[in-house]
Amino acid sequence: MNISITGTLGSGKSSVCKILKENGYDIISNGVLFREIAEEKGITVVELNELAKKDKSIDDMLDERSIRLGKELDSTIFDSRMGWHFIPDSFKVFLLADMTEAGRRVYNDNRVSESYNDPATAKADLIKRQLMEKKRFSDLYQTDYLNLNNYDLVIESTYATPDQIAEQILKGVEEKVKSQAKLNPKSLYPAEEAKDEGEILVTPIHNKFILVSGLKKWKELLKEEAVFAPVQFVEQGSAQIAAEDVFEAVEKEFGFKYLEYPDKKAEVILDFFAK
Repeated sequence: MNISITGTLGSGKSSVCKILKENGYDIISNGVLFREIAEEKGITVVELNELAKKDKSIDDMLDERSIRLGKELDSTIFDSRMGWHFIPDSFKVFLLADMTEAGRRVYNDNRVSESYNDPATAKADLIKRQLMEKKRFSDLYQTDYLNLNNYDLVIESTYATPDQIAEQILKGVEEKVKSQAKLNPKSLYPAEEAKDEGEILVTPIHNKFILVSGLKKWKELLKEEAVFAPVQFVEQGSAQIAAEDVFEAVEKEFGFKYLEYPDKKAEVILDFFAK
């Protein structure tokens, strides 16, 4: 089975893909396909990139090539924003990381093309780019690749190693899971009137995962220092974010610090229930 993998900026896709390659998968990315098209046209990648800004046929060529290869190949990873869309029979994976952590990673990565004065500046730039990408792909394909309902497995990388994530992906492929999500317990924030019993249900509010049910299971996972918590996404309904003193009490009880508290002024990036 092929795997299509996408995610938020700074979520660590490249590192995870390298590990999956060690497990017998080939990797095809849009960058590889882009270079192939440039070679066929006898121009440089930079020249093709400039051409693509004016000529939509370049995007069409990339898309057609992805569709064809998705049908011809097996045991291949398609590292592409729209891989899930063009290769519908693939195992669809979405990686996400808290944007504060993503900013820290990019800042520490020392990429020549991405130089920042501090992690906060890197985070702000990632958010800006994420929103631009969301609009671009929405305009091109009338769909939202950040809508998590599109994927078989949603997995958070904020506190997980690439090896741990790759293990979960391979397990998901083997078990042929559908609509499964695994987030880190330390990335969940209680709602005002969260229920103690039941499965862990979360809803996105201001780009944070707000826990509306399953407090008991969540606290058990925090106590165990679990890397992943199985969660189900639900619509917000009447759920409201708890007061900051609730988060402070959680931090004190379980000995950790949230990367940041939910920002009610934050522009929405992830819209899980977009049509």
